[in-house]
Amino acid sequence: MRKLVLVVVMLSFFLPAVRAGELKGGDVELGVNLSRVNLDFGSAYGMDLGTTTTTRLEGQIGWFLAARHEIGAYANYLRTTYKNPDFGSSTMDDSDYGVFYAFHFVTSGSILPFVGVAAGLIGGDTGDSYDMEYALLAGFKLYPWEHAGFNVDIEYGKLTASQQGAPDATGVWVNAGILLKF
Repeated sequence: MRKLVLVVVMLSFFLPAVRAGELKGGDVELGVNLSRVNLDFGSAYGMDLGTTTTTRLEGQIGWFLAARHEIGAYANYLRTTYKNPDFGSSTMDDSDYGVFYAFHFVTSGSILPFVGVAAGLIGGDTGDSYDMEYALLAGFKLYPWEHAGFNVDIEYGKLTASQQGAPDATGVWVNAGILLKF
């Protein structure tokens, strides 16, 4: 993951500064992201609930309402390894689906910084313990070509527990991916 992020950052310095094309309302953006996250579930009921390492593959579609405003939907497949000091480790397959909003800082070059929010429903094995996820994100999109580019962002997320008295989980994701804009 670090290598992929490093490659995208290096490309931003060495590729010619091609203008990403004028962003305008009606543009559609398709993206595929890959990320890895470590979550700490804290403690409850007098015991350590453990940690997870999750690899996430995300597909997303976004619609530009105007040059700076994008809304969209996403679907994720997650592969999670759960480690608990009392019960050992196990692996789970999960999914989540949700919506996002992003505000883009329009620039004159090929790099488009953005900030955003996301909210989604959690399914699979993790969905037995957590109902919803909320996230704040910040990053940049690099469009070395008019209709294709890369995405790098950092996302701070919170999973809300489905059972009363159980703690929420938090984590930081580093996402990197490819984008198509038309």
